[in-house]
Amino acid sequence: MDNQGQNLSPENSSATAFSDVFVQKYSTELLKCIDEMKLKRDQLHLQILKETGEQEKIKNDVRHLTTRLSRVNESLSGKLEARGKLDLAIQEADNAFSGLVKGSEDLLSLVKRVSNVEIPKPRTFPSTEEDLPKIEITKSTNKRKMPKRASNHKTIIQK
Repeated sequence: MDNQGQNLSPENSSATAFSDVFVQKYSTELLKCIDEMKLKRDQLHLQILKETGEQEKIKNDVRHLTTRLSRVNESLSGKLEARGKLDLAIQEADNAFSGLVKGSEDLLSLVKRVSNVEIPKPRTFPSTEEDLPKIEITKSTNKRKMPKRASNHKTIIQK
């Protein structure tokens, strides 16, 4: 008497039928759950593919934006340097112009001072002998004596 023979008894056959129904029900339920999990997996797979594509697009955008940012930074750096040079040139030109204005003011002040100085009237010289003043020459007994020269001058001249 083997185990198979026991299963053929009427009592066992109803238990087997009952267990077959439960197995059938559980199998159907299990297959339904597996199908739902496969459906969820397929949906997740589609979402993963979509997000992976979006991720690649964003990475590409980031590379593009990084390149643009680098170019803008270089351009901005050059422009800031140029603006600094222009600021310096403007400041130097302003200082030079201020010096020029101060020099012009000083020159104008000097010219005004000089122009206010009275200039003596020019002397007129006679154009003919008749216009010359008459001077009388008289002999005077008081002769002026010339100062004596140093003795070494005489010796130099005599030699």
